[in-house]
Amino acid sequence: YYCVLFMQTDNARERALDNMMDGVLEVKKEYVLKMEIPTPEFVLTKPESQWSEEEKKMYKEYERKSKELNEEKEKYRKVMEAEMKKLQTATMEATEKFDETIAKLFERKMKCEMAVNQVKHYIFFYSKCKDPSSSGGVLYRQDEIGEEVMRCEEDLEQFRMTYDTIVAEDKVGFILIQKEFSDVPGHFVDELYKLFKRRPRAQKMRDPAQCGSLALDNLGKLLKAVDEMDSHQNMPQDLNPIIWERFCVFRRTKIEKEHKVKMNALTFAEMQAFLQKRREEERATNEEIKVISEELERLHKVKNRFAVDIMVQVLLKQSQVEVPNTELTADYSDSVLLHRSVVEDLNKNIRVGQSSISTMVECKDFRKHIIQQEWEHKKRRMQIEDLQSKTRDIQTFKISEEQREVILSSTKSHLKNVEHRRKKIEQLERQVKMYVYTFVWFVETDNPSLKAEERYQEILQRRKLKDLAQAQVEELGFLWAEVERLRTKNFPSLNHQCILGGNLPMVC
Repeated sequence: YYCVLFMQTDNARERALDNMMDGVLEVKKEYVLKMEIPTPEFVLTKPESQWSEEEKKMYKEYERKSKELNEEKEKYRKVMEAEMKKLQTATMEATEKFDETIAKLFERKMKCEMAVNQVKHYIFFYSKCKDPSSSGGVLYRQDEIGEEVMRCEEDLEQFRMTYDTIVAEDKVGFILIQKEFSDVPGHFVDELYKLFKRRPRAQKMRDPAQCGSLALDNLGKLLKAVDEMDSHQNMPQDLNPIIWERFCVFRRTKIEKEHKVKMNALTFAEMQAFLQKRREEERATNEEIKVISEELERLHKVKNRFAVDIMVQVLLKQSQVEVPNTELTADYSDSVLLHRSVVEDLNKNIRVGQSSISTMVECKDFRKHIIQQEWEHKKRRMQIEDLQSKTRDIQTFKISEEQREVILSSTKSHLKNVEHRRKKIEQLERQVKMYVYTFVWFVETDNPSLKAEERYQEILQRRKLKDLAQAQVEELGFLWAEVERLRTKNFPSLNHQCILGGNLPMVC
């Protein structure tokens, strides 16, 4: 009951708020932009001629309120635009100040990094002048390796003598069998020698490092195999068992010696490998000592040079450095520090030299032009002389009366042909004009009896006549050109009278 009552009172409060203040406790300024005055219903339902006086007053009131609301909106909009421009201006000023601060901090950072890099370079440059401290340890290691090599060589020589003695004793196998079994018949001796040479299969040790680990195992396996070979089943037939037992003891002793020889051989190989390794270490140590000695000598020279030639860091402007930057870091090891006046004087001398060279080049070109003009003048004079000589030859040229008559007759016949062609062309032109007039008259009168084929044929004929007339005109032009060419060829221009065959004058 209390809950329902509370809900009813709450709803009544909200309804009152909605009815009186449109659901808000405070009307803000920006709500003006959202306000809209409702249009009267009669404006939408009735035409303007049917409105009553009361409705007209209500419509005028509606227009007045709408106008006031629009003015209020316009004022608020202008206020907001002014506020926005003010905020934009403040933001731009703050941004510019921030950018200036950032630029100053970046410049300060660059200067600090430049100073730090200079100090690092200075420290790194002088740290290379220190003497190496590892030469003493290398010399001590060389002495130890030398002593170990000498001791290994002595042990290897002693072991070599022992090994050679054992190998020499092992090689006299058949002689020992003959001496040991001299009381046995010969055919038994041969069989025993064959059994003596037979050996059980054992594991081969290729790596000398396995000698100590597998020697005992191989020896045990070998003795077991020898016990199997010593059984009476392998004894030759009709052989005395006492002799067979003595043979087995002798063969076992021989096999143990052979195994000992193999072990010694592996040990000898291992000693040789160890000695070779120590010799290589000694050789490498000598090379390292040699390199360190050379480096030590070089560092001593550098140290002595740095003692009299101290490095000083100088800051130069970029425009005053004339070393080409071909890489990321420029190399100034072979550069020279000069005063600015020396470089300026050198550049001045270079400019003077360049101006002198340009003047010399201009003089050379002018002289070349004069020589070329002289050569052209000489060429023209020689051409004039050649033309004058040809003119004299033409003027003194003689032709006979027969040649003159042939030339005149050929010229007259050519002129007659040209005149005949010209008259024919005029006749064809008159025919073409007549056909054109006829065709135009047929087209203008639009004769229905004229067929399309006939008109087409007339058009083709007119086209052919035009082409023929054009060809005749071109041919006539060509013939006139040919007449002029023959006239200039056969009748040269002469400025004085010549003798023709005798006392006849030449036609000029």
